[in-house]
Amino acid sequence: MLTRIEYILLNKNLKRASQPQQGIEIVFGGKKHYINSDPGQILSLLISTFESAVAKNQELETSNQELARAKELLEKQAAELQALSLRDGLTGLYNRRGFMTLAEHQMKVASRTQTPLFLMFIDLDDFKYINDMYGHAMGDRTLVDTAQVLQTTYRQSDLIARLGGDEFVVLHYCSGWDCAETILERLQDHLRLYNSTPQDHPLQLSLSVGFAWYDPRYPVGLEELLKEADGMMYERKKAKKAKLRTPPPLRKQWERGQMYNGLTNPT
Repeated sequence: MLTRIEYILLNKNLKRASQPQQGIEIVFGGKKHYINSDPGQILSLLISTFESAVAKNQELETSNQELARAKELLEKQAAELQALSLRDGLTGLYNRRGFMTLAEHQMKVASRTQTPLFLMFIDLDDFKYINDMYGHAMGDRTLVDTAQVLQTTYRQSDLIARLGGDEFVVLHYCSGWDCAETILERLQDHLRLYNSTPQDHPLQLSLSVGFAWYDPRYPVGLEELLKEADGMMYERKKAKKAKLRTPPPLRKQWERGQMYNGLTNPT
């Protein structure tokens, strides 16, 4: 009986040894590998590998989504910082950097479309006196009020900026003197309206204005244009303070061809 059992076991082992091995060939790291194992174990290995790949893919998708959100946030913050770098913190108008950047672009557009530009250089009168007499808080309020007057006076498409201190500029697309005259009169009207309500505005606003033209037929640089308008503003402010003479009428200055870069064909 024992011999019979030994024979059966030996015959079973011989059959198992004579059976062809089952396995699977895989490629990993550029090399082929052959795995010998029970079919059930191979299936378990494949399922486990697939589940690991799915989990890793989900992790990658989550990471990509987080990276996309982080990129969007960074772009938004960069745009906000860029906007802040172009804006005056007190008045909300464009600052010098913002004005110079956008004005250069407008001058290029004006050159392509052959449309003149009208530049106003505006200075708040007696600003130092206001600061010394009433304090810097009142000085800041006066600057903010000036900015608001300019914003309510001119179009949203006009470029309005505070260059620094008590100096403001406005740049308009303007076809000729009639347009410029309307622009200047509009500012005077809004100033009168502001000064007619002392209960709301304890200090009267007074502005000195110089201006210059950009004629695309006779192009000049932005710095030169600012210098011309600033020079006219200074002369008018000096005359106003001295009270020795009335500043020359703006139309007379137009007719004499001062600071218009060819619009009046100066001789």
